[in-house]
Amino acid sequence: MEHVNDYAEKMCEISNTSGISIAVLDNGNESYINVGYANKKRKEEVSSNTRHKLGSTTKAFTDLGILLLEQLEKIV
Repeated sequence: MEHVNDYAEKMCEISNTSGISIAVLDNGNESYINVGYANKKRKEEVSSNTRHKLGSTTKAFTDLGILLLEQLEKIV
């Protein structure tokens, strides 16, 4: 799981984001990665309870749902 943590840290650097949370599902096992700060000024680290701004990321989930429905031949 260390490679996911390294990836999250790199994504924070590249995107100039103070913190990030990632949920990983692997063969039914759940893991949570929290990297960086929820509030840099107060040095509050990101935790599982941190609320993140989603921005436009919900579009990807909608697209994924449509692709899954297409594969199941529920839509054409």
